[in-house]
Amino acid sequence: MLEKGYEPEIKLDLIDELNQFQKYKTSIQNNLIKIEHELERLVVNRNSEYKYIPNTPDINVSNSNGFVLE
Repeated sequence: MLEKGYEPEIKLDLIDELNQFQKYKTSIQNNLIKIEHELERLVVNRNSEYKYIPNTPDINVSNSNGFVLE
């Protein structure tokens, strides 16, 4: 017969903190991607003979619990 091993306990308040951390992390990642995209667009425009800045939509898709889908 096998002995019972270590069984981790996950407290509910820790899960809430992890969920909150994940939301902040996702938000920061999305903002960095938007900033990087804008910088690339401006650099291309600066180095281009034609001054063309296309409009690009920023689209966020989230599910019912508020998490942004990646």
